[in-house]
Amino acid sequence: MKRTLQLALALALASSTALHAGAGLIRAATKGDLGKVKELVASGENLNDTDKYGWTALMWAAYYQYEPVLSYLLDNGADPNVQSTVATGSIQKGATALIIASYYGRAELVGPLVQKKAKVEIADASGNTAVDYARQYNFTEVLDILAKTPGTAGGAKVYLPKGVDGTPLGKNYTTVLLTSYTTLPQLATDYPGATRECETGTLATLQELKAFEKSGMAGSVKSYNASTLLVKVEITDLRIASNAARYWGGAWAGASYVHARVTLVDGASGKVLREQLLTTENNPWGAAWTGGATDMSIPRDMGVIIARYIMAVVAK
Repeated sequence: MKRTLQLALALALASSTALHAGAGLIRAATKGDLGKVKELVASGENLNDTDKYGWTALMWAAYYQYEPVLSYLLDNGADPNVQSTVATGSIQKGATALIIASYYGRAELVGPLVQKKAKVEIADASGNTAVDYARQYNFTEVLDILAKTPGTAGGAKVYLPKGVDGTPLGKNYTTVLLTSYTTLPQLATDYPGATRECETGTLATLQELKAFEKSGMAGSVKSYNASTLLVKVEITDLRIASNAARYWGGAWAGASYVHARVTLVDGASGKVLREQLLTTENNPWGAAWTGGATDMSIPRDMGVIIARYIMAVVAK
């Protein structure tokens, strides 16, 4: 039942004729028929033929998230950098297979694409790249893959949302301590545990990545040394689409989101160094495909965003 609903949602995004447009290879790819795809490739059908939307079989495989078909096409020479010529559903004109996979947060598709030289810097007609979509909806696994793509300067990179001040603080803090995250009473009542989950996500990310010599909770200590940065976070707005809403409404249940005000304070002087509003919103179509998984994870996702923001602005 759930899979049927998800497929219906995906079909609503695309023109009904799109499924039958183009050559046989494209039709086979839209159905996820790996056997037929292999047969047609073996017979010499052009892997990079496009339909009237400018979409290739590879792009449709990315859209419908058929990883075996996508990997097979790539292994046999499909070009990952073909761009669509027409907007289709929520996918803009100029999209590539990588942009499509990133829009839906499918790390298992993004990995093979970048391994086969998919270009991260290509933008669609709206000016958005694969990174922009993954960053907009906080698909952290996708961002991690894109950040480590060969040719990315300086190795792994922290991608910050557009409009966020990523200017370094100008001081190298070796200790980062979090004060307990807060939120409005009504949000705490409506979404119990979400604020704590966000806090845990930040701390776990800082510790897992070993971003600083020490990271933890501030506790009741009243004074700190000059190498300590204090992080104060207030969740100012929050919405999480329930499992029931996502199940019955799919993408039409709307997006889940978190808004957080992050304040960075010098531990020794108590001076406020930076105050930044960070937001994240999931992709409702991607949430429908995952059965609401990206709704339930969004508080922790915000925690990861906050951790990456701290990492980006503290001088190294």
